[in-house]
Amino acid sequence: MTNIYSTSAPFTFQRDTYSCQISALSFDPVSDVLWAGNGVGQVAAFYRNRMRGVLFPVDKNAVSSLLVNDNHIYAMTLNGQGVGAWSKGGVNSWHYRTPATTNLSTFTQYGNMLVAMTNKAELLTINTTNGAVTRTIPCYPQILRLHATHSVVLSGSSDGLLRKHDLRAATKRDFGSEASIRAHQGSIQAIEASGNWIYTIGWSSRNGRPIPDPLVKIFDSRNFKAMSSFTFSAGPSFLNVHPKKSTILVLTSNTGVVNIVDVLNPASGEFHQLDVPSYVTSSSVSPTADYIAFGDADGVIHLLSSIQDDGLPFNGFEGQPLPRELQGKRNVIPLAPTKRQGRFRSEKARRQADSPPPESPLDVTNSALVPRQYRRVEIEYSKFGVEDFDFAFYNRTAFSGLETHILNSYTNALIQAMHYVMPLRRIAKSHITMACSREYCLLCELGFVMRMLEDAKGINCQATNFCRAISNISTAATYGVVDYGQDHQETDYGAKIQMFNRFIIENIKSEGNMAPNNPSMTPFREFPAIGTIPLISQLLSVDSHSVTVCSNCKTSREKPDTSHIIDIIYPRKAPSNEAQPPSDFASILRNSLLRDYSLKAACPSCKQIAVQQTRRPLKLTELPPVLLLNASVHNADALKYWQDTRTSRFLKPFVGLDLSSEPNRPGGITSQSVDLSLPYVWYEIRSLVIDVRSEEQQSHLVSLVKMPESERQPGANHTWYLFNDFTVHGLSEEEALSFPGQWKVPAVIYLERFGVQDGFDYSGLPTKIDASILCQDISLSMARDNSQKVHEILTPDELPRPGTEVAIDAEFVQMQLVIDTVDLYFIPERQRRISLRFLTWFVLKQDIQLDTHDSIEDSRSALLLYKEFQRLEGEQTFDAKLEEIYRAGRENNWKPPSALKASPPPVHASPGVPFTTLFPRSLSPPFSVETLQNQFRAFGLDPNFQTPFLHMSPDLGLATAPYTPPRTPMHSSQISQNQHHHGNRKNYHQPWSPR
Repeated sequence: MTNIYSTSAPFTFQRDTYSCQISALSFDPVSDVLWAGNGVGQVAAFYRNRMRGVLFPVDKNAVSSLLVNDNHIYAMTLNGQGVGAWSKGGVNSWHYRTPATTNLSTFTQYGNMLVAMTNKAELLTINTTNGAVTRTIPCYPQILRLHATHSVVLSGSSDGLLRKHDLRAATKRDFGSEASIRAHQGSIQAIEASGNWIYTIGWSSRNGRPIPDPLVKIFDSRNFKAMSSFTFSAGPSFLNVHPKKSTILVLTSNTGVVNIVDVLNPASGEFHQLDVPSYVTSSSVSPTADYIAFGDADGVIHLLSSIQDDGLPFNGFEGQPLPRELQGKRNVIPLAPTKRQGRFRSEKARRQADSPPPESPLDVTNSALVPRQYRRVEIEYSKFGVEDFDFAFYNRTAFSGLETHILNSYTNALIQAMHYVMPLRRIAKSHITMACSREYCLLCELGFVMRMLEDAKGINCQATNFCRAISNISTAATYGVVDYGQDHQETDYGAKIQMFNRFIIENIKSEGNMAPNNPSMTPFREFPAIGTIPLISQLLSVDSHSVTVCSNCKTSREKPDTSHIIDIIYPRKAPSNEAQPPSDFASILRNSLLRDYSLKAACPSCKQIAVQQTRRPLKLTELPPVLLLNASVHNADALKYWQDTRTSRFLKPFVGLDLSSEPNRPGGITSQSVDLSLPYVWYEIRSLVIDVRSEEQQSHLVSLVKMPESERQPGANHTWYLFNDFTVHGLSEEEALSFPGQWKVPAVIYLERFGVQDGFDYSGLPTKIDASILCQDISLSMARDNSQKVHEILTPDELPRPGTEVAIDAEFVQMQLVIDTVDLYFIPERQRRISLRFLTWFVLKQDIQLDTHDSIEDSRSALLLYKEFQRLEGEQTFDAKLEEIYRAGRENNWKPPSALKASPPPVHASPGVPFTTLFPRSLSPPFSVETLQNQFRAFGLDPNFQTPFLHMSPDLGLATAPYTPPRTPMHSSQISQNQHHHGNRKNYHQPWSPR
């Protein structure tokens, strides 16, 4: 196929506004109009003459689907609470809203009706004239995609099955489907049908992470059998069929790679690379296929055109009149160029002085009541990927932030709050020096993250492995702490992080328990059989007894009572004839510790129903060195206690507790300083996790931290810092501890007991890694095939020593010097960073990563590249070689020829898709069924070799949201040696690389 398409000038959704993603696109079949839906629920008309027409809202949430016919526009939004019809002038004809407990996941048009899927495992048929539901059909519960042909409706579900539904027959076989066939390993992302052929794209897995399946599947609609498949190596995220040639497909990756290919001859495809600074979110082909439109996350619509003069209307007919409601200039405005919100390193040289970027990449739709630095932040992508994002611009402190765009990254705020509790950090870092036998250990991952944050010194970090481990722990679903990335406004992250707080403490307590050999870390506390007390319990536990007294027989009984987290209990409103209970923070905290309450129950002694008064008496010596609180602010009445008044604040830096007073008496004081003359136990507020709320957007979490003395920088102006994911700001103590409005809600508080910091005994904690673990052959496989091993175990005399050159393909390591091949072979003025695969092909004349990712192969290549760099530097020819590499990169589109080779012509395939089709290389070691289940549980896919183990509602599937490109791993040759290398491009003198 010769190249017949060329790039046309892009245009934006709105003028003089911040960017908003193009979530849906559809060409009008009869008019010169391209309809676009955006991320805030608006639909707009665009004309080929670069004018924007009518603009109207359909909902407050992102438009997920658009269908356009001769007279109407049908739209559904991401919340899935209904579907509606609008005239082309923006007038709503009807809107079907689902009941409160029902959501819609997808819909399609079938004849004169719409077919929609609900989370109640039902297909609804909706009359297109009045929006009335005419029929309800039971079906499979995990359907994410629907596509109608002339005779049947096709569905794709999260388990990778393609099903056929004949709505003309009242069948109930196989959940309302006539036939089913496995199409993909994971969720089906898109379905198209043309003639007798059905095409699908879906999801696969690589290194335990979901990726677009590179295989495009083809099925025969007559017998519902698999015909063939071919590969789109960039990973298809969007699929469109040529409207006039049923064998031509338009495949688009989320990174903007477009392949226009004839399935009868896939080797002769036409490739294009869109100039997408972020990622592609939608696509559509015009009725005549003269135009192909693509929307991205920045609100830009990109066009490919097959027309020489680029002036033919979208629908292909000169002089075709517009609908009456779209005629005239009343609703038409010119379009402006895109206004990019984020700051990228590649734009520094050409950024105009009169057009500075915002101070941070913030969610600008948030309420104006929320201060700017507290608002939600998002990483943005340029055409150079996430590495081009200028993280340093948003964090100019010596304290590292944590990146977002990772499932379960809502825990970032709590990680930061825990990181600056120094005894907790020592426990976590000590644990990673030991040989932990758990496959998924939160304390291990927490220790790695804390070590990374400690040594990164302001460089942004990722908690990827920590977040992934959460999903793989069996109790995570019970606690409800897994975040599936639904991004629903109803998600209460304040409540979620408090539940996660309890979840992580329970897990790290058991994971770090070395009983009966637990060292005594707190000699100032008295414990019976100290060797059996976990380190976390020594640090956090409140050990006492609850005493219950019967009001009838006055019999008292005791039972042990141990708590690691104190849930704050707010006072009840007293009757008008009684004194109001104290409402200051010290008194509320004291009463929450003592837990004085009464209830009517049967007394075990007198056998009478009587009032049972329960209290937990505490001695000052029984209070822990670190007090961990869940704020439990679940309603407006509780929040009122925290909010500032004109004369006072609820929180102050120090709190003194008086455990001897009665519950209706003051329980201590909050103060700006410690007064040791008072008989109180004094605590200092160390860190807080804050739930930031606004009416327009869902809540998100930040942390406020008072830096320990050992962490403070000389001459620093602040002792308190705000950690808002990857942005870090210093702030005053007054601002940190104030609660000026309802947008700032406390969630978790860490307090450290004053005067005991020097009393901790860390001598029993291991601090040195046992190097012998590197000589052990360890495998997680349950049924390992030793014949598949491709590695050799190190002997003790082969262990790395100072000066040894070591190549490692890893997330991060600690050595004296870390050199990244991507940084070695890099010219900063060119902006482009070159992949390891291309460097290996051009410099070493070798091809790697042909079938799958191999860490050993990547590490070996990185080491050889470093040695070649040393040789060229010694010959003083490296600069010339680097120019050759960049010249070859431009000529080959930065990909080695092996990556551009299309797959062989399609061959006949069996109906099923074997696992080896997705992963052609033999796995070493092979994974057991249990291990594969753990891998898939991280992103909610069912490999279909056992009963589905994770229920997913139809609106939960990964394919419903735009795919966000994962960060490309850095393939590093990491060299430990005594002297640093100073090259011509960059000085490598940093002691730590958080990769």
